[in-house]
Amino acid sequence: FATTALKSKLVVVLGHTDCGAVAAAVNPPKNAPGHISTLINEIRPAAEKCADQPGDHVGNAVKQNVIDQVMKLRKLEPIMKDKYESGEVLIVGGVY
Repeated sequence: FATTALKSKLVVVLGHTDCGAVAAAVNPPKNAPGHISTLINEIRPAAEKCADQPGDHVGNAVKQNVIDQVMKLRKLEPIMKDKYESGEVLIVGGVY
């Protein structure tokens, strides 16, 4: 919506340290309430990718999830992929 209707030129995927959702993807709870399991399932691939990396698993997973989501947005058809590849929109990630 933002890139089409509002003509946004920048999309930022922003992760944060000590993220509870990422922590839940690293160590899934037995009975996640509501839609939390859907969120965990989206983040789990990032947590699995960095499971063998040194350091804090949750912190590494936060960074990896940002990378994964940026890549996913850059390939999202039909709008985002075309706008990103043409240089009309910049899609970046960060962690705070």
